[in-house]
Amino acid sequence: MIVGAYPFKDTDEPIKFRTIIGRILNVHYLVLHYIWISLECNHLFSRIFVANLEKVLYYHYF
Repeated sequence: MIVGAYPFKDTDEPIKFRTIIGRILNVHYLVLHYIWISLECNHLFSRIFVANLEKVLYYHYF
């Protein structure tokens, strides 16, 4: 946890298991605007949270 919250949770909608699973499968995540995250961390998020597994496995950190 980098920001202290799950990136797939929507504060406007009550927690629903199926909704959260849908967001995970569709790679719909949110980093709150008032939390500062480095450019490197944002870049890592954008490379990890992708639907295509091949793109994740070939990231230069691995």
